[in-house]
This record gives sequence, C-alpha cells and structure tokens, in this order.
Amino acid sequence: MHRWVRSLTTAGTIAGSAVVAFGLLAYALGGHLPGLVLAVAILVVGPGEDLGQAYARRTAPSPEEGEVRATVVDRVTSLAFLLLLGLAIEIGRRG
Repeated sequence: MHRWVRSLTTAGTIAGSAVVAFGLLAYALGGHLPGLVLAVAILVVGPGEDLGQAYARRTAPSPEEGEVRATVVDRVTSLAFLLLLGLAIEIGRRG
C-alpha cells in the first residue's frame, strides 16, 4: 500500500508541476491570464496548503488544536482554489 501512496504522490506532484509550468508559460508568452490564475490555484491548494497545515500544527498549543487548525487551512485553501478556478473560467469566457 505504501508503494501506491508514494506512486500517487509522485504522479500528483509531476502533474501539478506540469500544469503550473504550462500556465506560467502560457501567461509569459501570450498573456494568457487564465493560465496564470490556474497556476496560482494549484500552488495554493498544493504546496501552500501543505505549508499552512504544517505551520498550524507546529504552532498549536495541543495536537488536537493543531488538527482543528489544519482542517481550517484545508477548508480555506479549498475555497480559494474553487474561487480561483471560477475566476479562470470567467476570464476565459470574457477573453
């Protein structure tokens, strides 16, 4: 089972990195704003969430409070991700 988790984590990291790179490249080369917004969305829900949860757990006064704070980070980053996806759709629709 650990091999599956490791393989899926690696695949997700590669896919996320590729989408971020493609989005940034699309913006840099053609001013494609939805590409930039999608790149930011993935950075928020990927490494941004991981860092936020680690900080929430590390700075909490107890392990239980750390898990509550990590859940808040999860919900906030999920909401930000969805709002950014919506923004990318709207920009693309107008574009």
